[in-house]
Amino acid sequence: MSILSWIEQYAKAQSPATHMEGKWKERWEKYEKHLETLLPSGSGFDTSDAFVVSILSDSRAKVDTKYHVMNEHGYYMGYLCLTWTVTPTWDGSPTVECDDFDSDPWKDCDIENLVEYIGDVVYDTLYQTVPNISSWVLETENL
Repeated sequence: MSILSWIEQYAKAQSPATHMEGKWKERWEKYEKHLETLLPSGSGFDTSDAFVVSILSDSRAKVDTKYHVMNEHGYYMGYLCLTWTVTPTWDGSPTVECDDFDSDPWKDCDIENLVEYIGDVVYDTLYQTVPNISSWVLETENL
C-alpha cells in the first residue's frame, strides 16, 4: 500500500479513528503519526505545512508544497509554494504535474531543476510502500 492509497482510504472514511473506540482508536492514531514521519522533512521542507496532501473528488490528489529556497551562497531567498496535481493512469504510473506559478522571483536560481526535484520528492513520497495498519500494529506491539 502506498501513502497515497492510505490517504484516499482515510479521506473516504473521514478518519476511521472517529468511528473506533479503545485500543484500535489508539493504534490508528499511532499509525497516523508514523505515516507523518515518512513525509519530507528538512532539506528545504522545513515547516509543518511544507507538504500537504488533499484528495480531489475525481480520485486525483492535490499536493501543496512549501520549499525554502537557498541561493548558491547558502542564504535563504524565501519560500517557493507550488501546487501539484497527481493523476492516476491505467498503466499504474501516475502523472505528477506542477500547476502554473510565478517564476519571476526565482530568476536568480535554477528554478527548472528545483521544480523537477520537488516533483520527484512528491512522487517518491506518495508512492513509497507503507505497511497496512494491521501488519504495522503486529510489528510494533510485538517489539
